[in-house]
Amino acid sequence: MVISYMLMTSRRVMASPPFPVIPRPITPPPTNRNLTFRRVQMEHIYQNCWTIRAMVQWKAQIKENSMGNIYLQCILLDQEGTKMEAIAFNNQVVRFNTILQTGMSYEFTRVGFNPTEMAVVHFLYLDMEFIMTLDSRTVVMISAHRISTTICPLCFPQFGAIYSLQDKRITDVIAIVAYVSKIQTLWDPIYDRHVPLLEIGLMNFRRQIIFLRIYDEHVGRQFYHLRRSENQFEKISITYIQFNRRRQCLQTMRESTFTYSPNIDHEGHHLQDIHEASLMTLDETRAYVNNIVMARNNGLSNYLRVLISTFRHSCKKSIEIVS
Repeated sequence: MVISYMLMTSRRVMASPPFPVIPRPITPPPTNRNLTFRRVQMEHIYQNCWTIRAMVQWKAQIKENSMGNIYLQCILLDQEGTKMEAIAFNNQVVRFNTILQTGMSYEFTRVGFNPTEMAVVHFLYLDMEFIMTLDSRTVVMISAHRISTTICPLCFPQFGAIYSLQDKRITDVIAIVAYVSKIQTLWDPIYDRHVPLLEIGLMNFRRQIIFLRIYDEHVGRQFYHLRRSENQFEKISITYIQFNRRRQCLQTMRESTFTYSPNIDHEGHHLQDIHEASLMTLDETRAYVNNIVMARNNGLSNYLRVLISTFRHSCKKSIEIVS
């Protein structure tokens, strides 16, 4: 069968016209690029355009990760008292190791933030959701506004969150001085000498107690202040301390700071007056603290058993108050 040319032209199918190209909306760059560590969220990651004013509180030695990349790790403190780790990699390590000096305040521009899950380092010292990244575009200038190490943070972790920290994690605490031990001496293999040791008990508004071991130079500076605070059940905030998971307590570091009767108005602290919070007299409070101390001195297992029962009792009591 022969199909004519005219029949073939009549059976042609014309393609539909192309769809119009709709331009995508252009997201404008953020207008306010000044941030504090407490305001960093997921919307700020992977954008190296932020400005941070912070002080270098601690700087580690240059290390190498499992992938063969060298990195520099620092702990920064902003003007609100919040800490965050900053990391530089490879060819930027020598640059930032030379520029950044411990105790100096800087203005960091063109910095970025990454989730801590993506940090390829051996160990993170802070229990934070994000880390600050320093790269070749980051500009560092000395800040005209000096940040003090004694600044009181806006938020403190609860005791339950502190007990769940990994070993050697750095944290802050605010509580009431409920117990101060006698000064002891302990052999320090690092300094190859005996160092003074002081242990204090800190109580929160739920009557939970956590112990802090004060070492070396902090003992002489803080002993008489702590004795006075113990008699008055004074509030105290201690920053830059380390959690010891084996001993289930906190311990001071060289950079630790003590603030007595801090002026705190933020609701996140959850620290009320000791009489209102515990609903006990001073004598009952001292007897309660002495029981906790005796259980700790008799053994860690007894102390943990008393600690768990205290947590359960405080939670039950808080539920009754709410209901």
